[in-house]
Amino acid sequence: MMLLGDCIKLMLNSRIDQIKQRYFLPNFVAKIVGKSIKKVGNYYITFCPFCQQNALQWRDRRFWVNNDVCGCYSPKCQNDHKPMDIINFYARYYKVTNSEAIRILFEGV
Repeated sequence: MMLLGDCIKLMLNSRIDQIKQRYFLPNFVAKIVGKSIKKVGNYYITFCPFCQQNALQWRDRRFWVNNDVCGCYSPKCQNDHKPMDIINFYARYYKVTNSEAIRILFEGV
């Protein structure tokens, strides 16, 4: 017998999987950041949306993106150097909770 909590987890995981399948992370990041994104090897690189605009040189605020996760390794970045998936990126960029990000992205699908 499945508990209510287990059902909710299954529904949530299903929504997360649908979000990740429908959005291509490099295009999603480029659209939100509003900057061009350049393919370099297996990754894409653009300006980091979490670094201070004028505080760092371009080489210090590179934001890398692959198909599943993205992040910035600048020591002065406000991102805490944690790789993010599409949900974490959306939540952090728009300053919403992960639950709100899941709802918004799922409804936008």
